[in-house]
Amino acid sequence: MPLCPCGSAKEFETCCKPYIAGQQPAPTAEALMRARYTAFTFGNLDYVEKTITEEASHWFNRVDMERSLPG
Repeated sequence: MPLCPCGSAKEFETCCKPYIAGQQPAPTAEALMRARYTAFTFGNLDYVEKTITEEASHWFNRVDMERSLPG
């Protein structure tokens, strides 16, 4: 199984995937940020957008985020 892109050295299936898939909430701020980074690397902007604060949502520009996705 592949390692999680978040840098935890854990397998994706048991690291960030449960949070990104909505199976459980991230238990800590660090886990949330790692999951958001991982979601971004996979192009899952829905998860990124869903987990930002209301204040940050005013500055979230999906089109710009899509342009900056890893190739």
